[in-house]
Amino acid sequence: MRCAVAGLITLTIATVATPALAQNCAGTPIQVSSERIDSILKERNRDQRHERMAELGEYWMLHCRSVREAADSSVVEQLSRLLAFPETRFFVATMLVDLDPNSLDAVRTRLETVLADERARYERSVRANGGLAWNLHVLPAMECIEHKLNTGVVNQELCENILGSRDPDGIYDSEGEPR
Repeated sequence: MRCAVAGLITLTIATVATPALAQNCAGTPIQVSSERIDSILKERNRDQRHERMAELGEYWMLHCRSVREAADSSVVEQLSRLLAFPETRFFVATMLVDLDPNSLDAVRTRLETVLADERARYERSVRANGGLAWNLHVLPAMECIEHKLNTGVVNQELCENILGSRDPDGIYDSEGEPR
């Protein structure tokens, strides 16, 4: 449990610390190799996996919003492979929310599987904890991505945790631009 909390803190710090850097963002296309994703997926040490995820998140956020929105489908496919780990799903959602709906279409099948799993995890948590559910940030994050995929719009309520993790001080608007 302590390891999971430390990992989530590491991932959140990576996404929170980098929006300020986006003002001087990279305009070059994002490249995410299968080797980079494989190194995350194969990493047995959870802390090391979280560190590699944090590095990926920092790389992602260094790119301009317009570049992130238009990420190539091969990049989106590589990112979606990280949905295999429940512990990295929220973090992946913080990247997927940037994509335009056409790019997001590459995650549709994996997203449906992940949503079914997260809903089942939520139900198990409710039953096991006397009506209370833990880890409430992942299911809404996945529903946020599903909503954007289906409507093309970021639902502020469903995406609240994702957007909040990137901007705890409220210095960016809902589109990720400085106020």
